[in-house]
Amino acid sequence: MGLQTMTVKEFADFVGVKIGTVYKWKCLKKMPDNLYRKVGKRKLIFIKNEVDEWLNSGAMLI
Repeated sequence: MGLQTMTVKEFADFVGVKIGTVYKWKCLKKMPDNLYRKVGKRKLIFIKNEVDEWLNSGAMLI
């Protein structure tokens, strides 16, 4: 089984925020860098198991 990934929209839906909030969190360093990878110059993908660990560890969704 390969690495499970999510698009920015899927991640936003998963944590219950708007897409703009995800980009704001990234810019303000409100989420760890290990949650996502940059693809090309602008596109982000999120690593599902890293997101799960972050949320399970008590991430504060601001």
